[in-house]
Amino acid sequence: GIIGVLWRGAVATFVMGFFARGSYAFLVDRMDGRIATLLAIVLAVVVYFPLALAVGAVTKEDVKHLPLGRKLTKFLPFP
Repeated sequence: GIIGVLWRGAVATFVMGFFARGSYAFLVDRMDGRIATLLAIVLAVVVYFPLALAVGAVTKEDVKHLPLGRKLTKFLPFP
């Protein structure tokens, strides 16, 4: 139901946010803050999308609505 979808999305979002914050904290001491922010966002997206697929927060039908989504569904593993 709707609670399951929201819960799975919340789990994926929480993990992504944790990863973004941690990667930013690691990177900001090593480079310019603007570059650290950009890299933390990119890394968070890289973490979020596979995680959202793994927990079922994003379905095959959801991906079909993205640009090139029908092609992506052929290559992505869905639970």
